[in-house]
Amino acid sequence: MMSGSVLKSLPKAVASKDVSGVTTTAWSHATDLNRVSVDLQLLLQLTLWLVGYRDKPFLRQDFRRGRNLGDATDFPSQVLLQRLIDATAQIIEISQTDVAGHGFCPHRYVQSGSGRLYATGLNLQSCPTLIKQAALAGHWEYDFSNCHFSILTQMAAKYGFVCSAISEYLANKKKPGKQYRLAPR
Repeated sequence: MMSGSVLKSLPKAVASKDVSGVTTTAWSHATDLNRVSVDLQLLLQLTLWLVGYRDKPFLRQDFRRGRNLGDATDFPSQVLLQRLIDATAQIIEISQTDVAGHGFCPHRYVQSGSGRLYATGLNLQSCPTLIKQAALAGHWEYDFSNCHFSILTQMAAKYGFVCSAISEYLANKKKPGKQYRLAPR
């Protein structure tokens, strides 16, 4: 645990109290969300790649000059590379425990006032995108670019409203030749 105490079993996925200290029951069915499957091999490869760029100045110089690397003109500093290496190492370390299981990253969520869940402590939700992509590759398919439409239709349905235009868009947005323009009436 972050406090230094030994964790003998994973706690419930969602805390029983929200951020305001109010008891919650909305997420009581979310029992399997306390461990997220991750690709440890890809995380290790990411670490080696980051270390290679940190430890080999000529690679950074080639990147700055754009040699064989397209139009690249800037490269992350050694400080940023070290932060990424450290964060990746932490995710790897917590994903190799006996409690969560080898290849699983433990997560604990707290509900906000809006009802959204936020992971607490060291977690994939708040780690840099590069690490998230490596950890979840092949495990999860996620599309955050239009998730607000899905959230809106789900919330509307909860109150008995149907968003037919948005639902059709979501169902057909990947079909070739289909162009959608969601504009106000």
